[in-house]
Amino acid sequence: MAEPLLPAADPAAVAKAVVRARDGLARHGTPLARALLARLIDPAAPLAPVIAGLMACRNADGGFGHAMEPDAFDPWSSVLDTTVALRLADLAGVPAEHPLRTAAIGYLAGACDRRISAWWIRPRLPAADRSAPWWQAASLRELQVRFAGGHINPAAEVAAHLLAHAAHRPQDLPAGCAGEAAARATAAIETRRDEMEMHEMLCAARLLQAVTAHPGGDGAEESLRLRLAGRLNHLLPRTIEPDPAKWSGYGLRPLDVLTTSDHPLAGAVPADLIARNLDHLLAEQDPAGLWRPRWSWAEVNADLWAMAHTAWSGLLTVEAVATLLAWRESQSL
Repeated sequence: MAEPLLPAADPAAVAKAVVRARDGLARHGTPLARALLARLIDPAAPLAPVIAGLMACRNADGGFGHAMEPDAFDPWSSVLDTTVALRLADLAGVPAEHPLRTAAIGYLAGACDRRISAWWIRPRLPAADRSAPWWQAASLRELQVRFAGGHINPAAEVAAHLLAHAAHRPQDLPAGCAGEAAARATAAIETRRDEMEMHEMLCAARLLQAVTAHPGGDGAEESLRLRLAGRLNHLLPRTIEPDPAKWSGYGLRPLDVLTTSDHPLAGAVPADLIARNLDHLLAEQDPAGLWRPRWSWAEVNADLWAMAHTAWSGLLTVEAVATLLAWRESQSL
């Protein structure tokens, strides 16, 4: 159980930040970002604009592409873009049975490569002049090797979404698929002894959240939950950046993982570090009211990076507000 937080992120300051974010997105945000933030501020706000914004990036196969993950502008569906879309659907409260979600789950289930028991993070190499340099490689296999074969990133997050949607699975999602995916990802996570790549940690933490929130009836998920919790409670403090002076750089901060106060890993990070990260998150809001990406690939394509920067600023602002609101509403604040 998480220890009580030290006083941080004053509720009045959070409320002011939310208003500034709303005004900033009204001037500089994408329609999707504005619709997502409206739902965060008021759950009764219309859902249709969120659906429309997501559908603009969906393909006929049920998956998502078209820069849903804004660092690659190729149109075809990918596991990465589809998991981003499902996370945004979660934030907006899109019902689990909505066709947008069930079709995406069908895409993810069908995208599993049984030969490697994993998912390719992208189905093909993005165009070199239309994507960030970290998506470039000599071959698709080389790119997959860069992601440790995909056995944690993206497999753990895919398994999390499959588990969360098990009650509303489409007909082409085989029975037991979610549990098998979760078990394979858990086994891969257990091979990480004392350190973990930051994106792997994000995927693994989302799997632990799903296993915790959607326990099965046969005890298998409880066994996975215990195994995951034990390994990730050990790894998380060794994976996050503990020095607040470095949080403005590219690295994993506590709140990147602990997006809610009831996160199953909240007790793995000292309360004072979480409190300092809450204050740092507030301080990162820029004069326009937005949170900005801490990376750039303008040297590849300045025009596309400008579009990606706008899209990332919207997504990061929505995520920051969601985190601040979730912690503000906890009894610790």
